[in-house]
Amino acid sequence: MRFYVLGSNPALSLAEFFAIYPSAKAVATSETVLVCDESGPSPKEAINRLAGVVKAGSVIASEAKQSRSPASDEIASSVASLLPRNDDGKKMTFGLSLYDGGNAPLFGNLKGEASKIGMTVKRTLEAEGRKVRVVTMKGDTLSSVAVTTQAKAGDIVLVATKDGILVGRTEAVQDFEAWSKRDFGRPSRDAKSGMLPPKLARTLVNLATGTGADLTHALSSERRGVASLVLLDPFCGSGTVPMEAMLMGFKAVIASDISKKATADTGRNLEWVRKEFPEARASRVSVYVCDAADLAAILKDPVDAVAGETYLGPPMTGRETLETIQKNMAVLGQSYAKMLVGVHAVMKPGARAAIAFPAFVRGTQKLRLPLNTILAPIGFTIERTFLYERKGQKVAREIVVMRKA
Repeated sequence: MRFYVLGSNPALSLAEFFAIYPSAKAVATSETVLVCDESGPSPKEAINRLAGVVKAGSVIASEAKQSRSPASDEIASSVASLLPRNDDGKKMTFGLSLYDGGNAPLFGNLKGEASKIGMTVKRTLEAEGRKVRVVTMKGDTLSSVAVTTQAKAGDIVLVATKDGILVGRTEAVQDFEAWSKRDFGRPSRDAKSGMLPPKLARTLVNLATGTGADLTHALSSERRGVASLVLLDPFCGSGTVPMEAMLMGFKAVIASDISKKATADTGRNLEWVRKEFPEARASRVSVYVCDAADLAAILKDPVDAVAGETYLGPPMTGRETLETIQKNMAVLGQSYAKMLVGVHAVMKPGARAAIAFPAFVRGTQKLRLPLNTILAPIGFTIERTFLYERKGQKVAREIVVMRKA
């Protein structure tokens, strides 16, 4: 079995996962972790392809079949067996990460036993003359950063499921430095017009391409299949979606925006990506200054998929009246209807689009546009929607996966 630790938006992470790996069979699922049998992708493949999986590894043992009480000694023995030999006298450091895999009572008791398990492992190994230190975190899990920088001997994962506790070892983690570099290190960033996070950009690409008819099997590997696809981002901004598509192995990407400044920013960022990330150099990206409504005038052939983020509206302070927000929504809705007619015209029949629209935050309310009313007359069928927001944001994002009829 294999486990995949999910990102901060578990519903979106799971949707992305099964969009790309539809034949994977879940053994256990929760808001923090997904466990699959061997039909799931390798840990490295999942980390390299997906934005919503932050850690992945293999399950080595299953312990404590009891529904509520973990067997600490048995678990400690399994943990010790997963650690490398260090007979050279040097101290090794390992970590323990705990996840609720759908058995909250057992997980609660596991948390209570975690310290005991760690100390038992430590004493067992020290009795063999091996020096060891257990990395602990304030929470229940080690972050990707901690796994990379501190738990050099490994991150041992314990998952409480309905069938007992699974013991595994982390084999791949997200490259946090590379993600951060693409987010904050790119030469052109425009906070005023909005900045699409690279992870969300990659998720949009996967949702648009991985769920398409006749595409799921072609895209079930890390980079296989995407070379034959043409991906369009009709609202490219500073080029976050094209950047991620290049890194994923797409050979043909089209980026357009009505703003000359945006397309210039995109061009600078794409050149930067080619220099900083060699794997992106094989991609061909065409950039156009174009209103999305007029795409048919510049694109001779229809595209296989669309991914991007629309204009989210003017900056919000959080003090706007309901009337002001509703007026903004009405104006945006009219604009989207016009643009998406143009997008629809250049898509192949049955092709999918994954697009981020605004959802306005007013207190505890999330005010969303009547997207079905906008999209249905154009010829789009909404398949799934997700709310994506960060704490303190005045404008959240509504992620919509739609198909061209």
